[in-house]
Amino acid sequence: MDLAIQADGKIVVVGSARGRTGPSRFAVARYLPTGEPDTSFGGDGRVLTAFTAKRGMVPSFGTAVALLPNGKIVAAGIFRRRRFAVVRYLSDGRLDRSFGVDGRVTVGFGGTSSGTIRPASDAYGVAVDPDGRIVAVGLAAMPVTTFSQISMAVARLLPDGRVDRSFSGDGRTTTSFGKFSSDGAFALDVAIDRQGRIVAAGSTSYDSCNEDVAVIRYQPDGPLDRTFSEDGKVITSFATGPADVELNRSRANAVALRKDGRILTAGSGLNEACSQVGAEAGTLTRYRADGRPDAAFGDGGRAVTVRTTALDCWCLWNDLAIDADGGLVLTGEARDDQGNARLAVARTHGDGTLDPSFGDGGWVLLAPSSAETATGFGVALQENGRIVVAGTDGSVYAEDGSAFVVARFLP
Repeated sequence: MDLAIQADGKIVVVGSARGRTGPSRFAVARYLPTGEPDTSFGGDGRVLTAFTAKRGMVPSFGTAVALLPNGKIVAAGIFRRRRFAVVRYLSDGRLDRSFGVDGRVTVGFGGTSSGTIRPASDAYGVAVDPDGRIVAVGLAAMPVTTFSQISMAVARLLPDGRVDRSFSGDGRTTTSFGKFSSDGAFALDVAIDRQGRIVAAGSTSYDSCNEDVAVIRYQPDGPLDRTFSEDGKVITSFATGPADVELNRSRANAVALRKDGRILTAGSGLNEACSQVGAEAGTLTRYRADGRPDAAFGDGGRAVTVRTTALDCWCLWNDLAIDADGGLVLTGEARDDQGNARLAVARTHGDGTLDPSFGDGGWVLLAPSSAETATGFGVALQENGRIVVAGTDGSVYAEDGSAFVVARFLP
């Protein structure tokens, strides 16, 4: 799920929806700046988009959104859990039929099946460069004997939806981090800097119990940018510290770029002794433009936000935005004093410490309804500094499902 704010202040949210019958589909909603549904978009402010295969409609999931200057909307996600899926909409919610096939494109990463294991690729982040080219990132799983080798995956599309063969030769590239064939990596978000370089963030794992934050920067034509940490890749572990917090499974769920070229990520880290669930905390990293950890942020470029209640210690971040003062605005999930998962919003100073002037000690927890679970997935800032968050109210695994929720907070 993701959120973006148009130049006219309208709020666009992308996710997935499933009716009482049929599989999941891309779901796009647009709201007026006042929070009311924008009826000029799809008739009632909502649009559902299905993907089909030979046997009819197949599951598809919207995960990310990007906006074009001409008012068009790009949504990316997953087609059948086997290919990247990208959809482009006109400003009124109709499919843009000048893009791909009837406004839709799917991209695979090759490979052949091995026994019952098939190639698979999922897109989790999307951005649009100044030339209107669409960059989608996620994972590509290539079958290798009895398991799949999972790598960070990037695809770039031309404005008409064709793969951009000036990028890495065929419009696609994959990157792994590990020395062993079983190591895995995936990207969950992407940003494009002023030089057209592509920054992807996610995680890499080197066994079943350890996972670290991973950031890659690519040159505009696809090769790794070796001016970034010498090989184009950075791995950051939270297994030891900061603040005596040990998180052996950490990942970046979101990435943002400062105007000075510094790179920030937000995500989560879990303290677990291999299948024994423990405490989860929000993780933040900041890097200099050359890939070195920024020592002026947190503890050597790392910061951890921990929310401890009488019952447990649990929070995670799914998205971040940078405010006018260089502080971070975060959204995700945290537990309240009764142990319920609530949509969480927090604000930090520029050095990564919580801003106590915001909410209660830097935190705001929101329970939109009586549902036991609510989670924030996307955050953006309006011109007046107000904070807009999109998420879900209710668990997607609950019998009655979940609903989109959009909330606005004073700065």
